[in-house]
Amino acid sequence: MFSNGVAWLEGGRVKVSHQKKGIGRVQLKYAIDYAIKVGARVAQYDTSSRNFGSLSLAKFHGFKEKKRTEVLESDINDINPTEYDLSDIRKISNEEAKEIYKTMDIGPGDELNIGWSYIPLPNLEDKNSLWVTNSDAILQKIDIRSRALPEKPRENEVWIVVYGDPAATSQLISYTVDHELNKEEINIVAVYCQAEALTHIKELGFKNPSWNDDEEPIAVVLVEKDL
Repeated sequence: MFSNGVAWLEGGRVKVSHQKKGIGRVQLKYAIDYAIKVGARVAQYDTSSRNFGSLSLAKFHGFKEKKRTEVLESDINDINPTEYDLSDIRKISNEEAKEIYKTMDIGPGDELNIGWSYIPLPNLEDKNSLWVTNSDAILQKIDIRSRALPEKPRENEVWIVVYGDPAATSQLISYTVDHELNKEEINIVAVYCQAEALTHIKELGFKNPSWNDDEEPIAVVLVEKDL
């Protein structure tokens, strides 16, 4: 449970052969009841926008969507960086990043996307991430060394999370690809962004994730329930 009274529900799974028997509903109810018992005021969890079973389960128990973050990816060799002003881009610390996020539109509440999860902004602590900013956007680079994450990138993968002006986020991504990635080690770059930035980021060569068989857009959805 986070210090702000939010119970984070993570890792619920039901074996395929036992699905559609109500086990997931019982499992989630147990987690909700326990959260209430320990004094949580809100329960949250995240899921994929294409995980219809999880979304149905959330609706059954009274959870509502609070925010979502779009997901795109690209082979590192297929990215076509745009122009950017190097003098306008600077690296910042974890603490500086937290202050900048306070000035950004991160959607309702203070939850910040960190790839395939969310975290309350005051709890953002990851000394192994890289943050860069320009005058209108901020970027977090997450790799396998990042800690305190429910899920992490694979060894050959990097996650990039951006907030801010769409054109400015595109420039930060371009800078990061040019200067902050080891192309001998990294093959896949995944970007987590707000919907309004999709067009700019796709112009860099990013597409819907390749592992999504139906090629529909994918988003990381945060759901919430008052307890």
